[in-house]
Amino acid sequence: MFPLLTSTMPNVDERSGRTRRFGVSTIVIARIRMMARIRMMARIRMMARILVVAPAVLLALPGCAKTQDGREEAATEAGQREEVAALQTPPQPAPPVETDARAPTEAIPPTDEEADSAVDLLAADEPEQTSALEAEKELAEETPRSLADQLSRPPGVADVEADRATQEILTPLDESHELRPDLRAAQAFGPPPGATRLSKTSNLWVDVPQKRVYIDGYVTLREGFLEMFACPVGTKEHESIVAALAKSREVHAALLAVGATPGAPVRYDPDFAPPTGQSIRIWVLWRDADGQYHSADARQWVRNAKTDQEMPEDWVFGGSDFWKDPADGHEYYQADGGDMICVSNFSTAMLDVPFASSADADGLLFVPFSERIPDRETPVRLVLVPIPNDAPEGSAGPDASTQTTEPDQAPTEEVLPIPDLPIDEQNGEPTATGRMG
Repeated sequence: MFPLLTSTMPNVDERSGRTRRFGVSTIVIARIRMMARIRMMARIRMMARILVVAPAVLLALPGCAKTQDGREEAATEAGQREEVAALQTPPQPAPPVETDARAPTEAIPPTDEEADSAVDLLAADEPEQTSALEAEKELAEETPRSLADQLSRPPGVADVEADRATQEILTPLDESHELRPDLRAAQAFGPPPGATRLSKTSNLWVDVPQKRVYIDGYVTLREGFLEMFACPVGTKEHESIVAALAKSREVHAALLAVGATPGAPVRYDPDFAPPTGQSIRIWVLWRDADGQYHSADARQWVRNAKTDQEMPEDWVFGGSDFWKDPADGHEYYQADGGDMICVSNFSTAMLDVPFASSADADGLLFVPFSERIPDRETPVRLVLVPIPNDAPEGSAGPDASTQTTEPDQAPTEEVLPIPDLPIDEQNGEPTATGRMG
């Protein structure tokens, strides 16, 4: 049926002298193998040529550069000969022509006044930089001794990063050439009367007789699920209603200064245990575009996504915890990472809700009460007031004799003064970049 495949060809074995017969198919396969070997040898030869030629090409490139340099040197020598010939030729009067604008002119030295102005301008443009270690030292000196013993430890990398978020920013303008919201919030209000500022790098005050802690900040979120009500600026603004211009450990120290008692953060092992600690009432104060004063219970800004009701319970002073870095031995206050005032349970929270509130992304319970919250970047002032222990809300308790302010009494307008800003000499109006005293 297939004569080519079934036909045979004689072949004599040189060693034995016997005749062997091979089919055509065997010959075809042998030829295919031979062609494959020939192609592979051709590829090997081509690669060998490339490896031989490539170094020669690379070596030729510097020669090209040298040739180009030689041409430039020749052109330079020709130009020099022309200049020598021009100098030997007697000068001739040139016809009156207009002065070439491109001709070099003699530089005029600046006057003493111009030099002094330039020096002043460079000095004004040089940013002031505050050492993070000096800021920590000032904070330790201003913090009461009883608090320094509890919160003192050598500064580390996390402390430096937290300082950068709360210190003055060297470039106060954002990409739209407007003052950044954190700096606007830092300048929006004057110091609360009768209060003591705890830190020069934060907008944080304590009023010990009134049992109040004041924190400045701004609205950062009006839509979306929440894990925090407030966080330190530069940490978790994407899931917090307010960005606070203070570190969490500073607020912890401030609460201790007004007599608040910390408890323990949430625990999950072996069983769930909600956070404990003294209850803290939080008020939010702000002014609208017309300068009108407003105040609200912070719980009214937090809405339960399932019931559409505002959060009913106050926060508790869980107190977070410290973590020691095994690499360098430094201790860090864990809530400085963002967990200042939480609405989801975190074992690192400084203030937390006293009930189960999932921190899982698919189980978040709270969202902002958007219609009650002013526009984003609106400056606000938070007022934290400890609720007396073992006392109903709004009534006297065992330790209420030393507290002159009722926790459920909204702060008055006097604690939100408008700061005195420097006056612009050109238009006679307050400047937008003046800092409060």
